[in-house]
Amino acid sequence: MGPVKRRAVVPISLLFCAACLLFNDPLDQDGLQMRMIPHDTALYVGASLRATGKMINSYGDTYPSDHIHYRGVGSSASVLPFGKVTGVTFGRTRIIATREQFTDTGFVSVVPRGTLALSSYSNVVITNVDGSGFESVASAGQGLGEAAAWVPGRDSVVYSYGIPGGAGAADLYVGDLQGNHRLLAAGGRDPRVTADRNWVYFTGSDVIERIHLDGTGREIVIPTTVAYADPSPDGTRLVYMHLQIPPGSLEIRVRTLADSTERLLTDFGLRPRWSPDGSQIAFWRGDLVTNLGAIYVFDTTGSNLHQLSPPGRLYGADVLDWSPDGLWLLARGQEALELIQVSTGLSLPLGYTADYLAGSWRR
Repeated sequence: MGPVKRRAVVPISLLFCAACLLFNDPLDQDGLQMRMIPHDTALYVGASLRATGKMINSYGDTYPSDHIHYRGVGSSASVLPFGKVTGVTFGRTRIIATREQFTDTGFVSVVPRGTLALSSYSNVVITNVDGSGFESVASAGQGLGEAAAWVPGRDSVVYSYGIPGGAGAADLYVGDLQGNHRLLAAGGRDPRVTADRNWVYFTGSDVIERIHLDGTGREIVIPTTVAYADPSPDGTRLVYMHLQIPPGSLEIRVRTLADSTERLLTDFGLRPRWSPDGSQIAFWRGDLVTNLGAIYVFDTTGSNLHQLSPPGRLYGADVLDWSPDGLWLLARGQEALELIQVSTGLSLPLGYTADYLAGSWRR
């Protein structure tokens, strides 16, 4: 007899797995879709991050994403096929992630360097402008969504603490990045600190007050129907909002502190803010019902008025602040805080700030 011929025996488990590969396409699932996570982020010029796309089914299960390819639309950032994103110049780039028939779009804003204090209805956080170093530093109590104010040259902020159940009442606290906090002024909100750290100006009960950082010397500066005071960089003048009754217009005025003389700059505006060099004042003007409008700038005499924010883009009256170099403004857009480039009007949304209503630049 010749040699016995034997058939190769394939384990059933292997046959089953082969059938899985042939007939069970992992992408053929109800509700399967791609998601860019995070959907919107920020990046510094010269820095890089890895774009992340994930396959998610209707149950929230996440599937491997090794075969996702990426491309960019826009020149502010370079996007490599495997997802490396590098900031090139200030601007906004769209990132498109694709796997077979599935696709999703994310965004990256290439932003200037700096540090922000952000306020929500519950807390105050410190973060770098690119969203890194995110750290909660204080509770905002029953938060009012007001911006904390940096103490120039210090690792500390002055912030409003909304008194729970206080119907909008608030106290001012000083807190540092080491977790030390102390009451500065009862019955105060919307603080601004002078460049020399000598005074903290704030809104009291329809009056503008000031107090030293050590809690001494509290006094009323301007009485009746006034708010949103901001001291000039040299500390000699104060710009603020005044409610004129009648006719009920929201005037922006500037006061010389030495002799209490005043000048009307415009009969309608909110949140006036001095530029760091003292040459311009930015403010919000818009619809008081929807709380949406545009950002304007004029010089300190009220002349050369022009809209700074991009046409058609709307901003809230909740926050306005200059970058320390005077090249950018921080404002609240409809979905998140945004940076507005002063020279061009370029707007850069900060996607990670969607839950924050107000912010200020570190001085």
